[in-house]
Amino acid sequence: GLSTPVMGDYTGDQIDDVAFAGDLQGDIWRFDLTGAIADWKAELFFRSSNPGDRPVTVMPRLFADPIGGGLVVVFGTGKYLAAADNVIDGSTKVQAVYGIRDSGVAGQAVVVEGSSATPLVQQTLSEISAIRGLTTNAVPIKNSSGVLNRGWYFNLLVMDGASQTNKGERVVVDATSLSDTNRAVITTLIPQDNDPCDPAPRGAVMFVDAATGGAAMGTDFGVSTGWGTGVFQTGALVTNPPTGGFLPVATAVGGGRVYLPGLKLKDSIVTPSAGAPIWRRRSWRVLNNEQ
Repeated sequence: GLSTPVMGDYTGDQIDDVAFAGDLQGDIWRFDLTGAIADWKAELFFRSSNPGDRPVTVMPRLFADPIGGGLVVVFGTGKYLAAADNVIDGSTKVQAVYGIRDSGVAGQAVVVEGSSATPLVQQTLSEISAIRGLTTNAVPIKNSSGVLNRGWYFNLLVMDGASQTNKGERVVVDATSLSDTNRAVITTLIPQDNDPCDPAPRGAVMFVDAATGGAAMGTDFGVSTGWGTGVFQTGALVTNPPTGGFLPVATAVGGGRVYLPGLKLKDSIVTPSAGAPIWRRRSWRVLNNEQ
């Protein structure tokens, strides 16, 4: 059950050096493609704490790691392949989004979810009036015990008192890369449990800082109050999200804004968007007919 692999080039020579892919057990595999073909290696890169509870069916995405160097492998978990995947009940597992650091060499220690030997910094998801927020905890190179931080994660878990309001939320769409700002656009699906009166799927879209897993700057989905300390807007609930493939992004002419065509904010006809760099002319060449 291997997912679509993503390829990465560490040396900038237009030849891929590494590939990553997930599987239905929730593992991520690293394929070292350096050297001769006979020297290529396949290694376990990330291992789920409960195999099978958090399957990976999407293609991971690679982002630059400005903190530790190398790359950050970003992926979400969840499955939407069989009829049973649309059933939400007491056995439905909480899914998550991860960003795992890769140093660029083979033989790294396998990141085991929940292990103190390969720690991950947790961000926390919040929701107020259909607008979502994330903490912005730092992800330094090492933790307070001097152990290398191997990345970050946040659970797709929104609570209202003792009840979960987003039960069954999962990631079944490849993350979208906004490489100019190192942001990942995470699109989720919340199945409606075969309700004939409300058959349309629901979900959420979130703009995430790929280096930390926290809320990305430039995200504004409206006025909201009551966020906890260190929590900032990251996204919002949407209607009719895709249930596979990837989510395209459109940029306004001249920059300044990116839009997510095809999605609509919950209870609104507004297309989700977020801030983006403005395009500026850096140079030009004068053309005329003088000899």
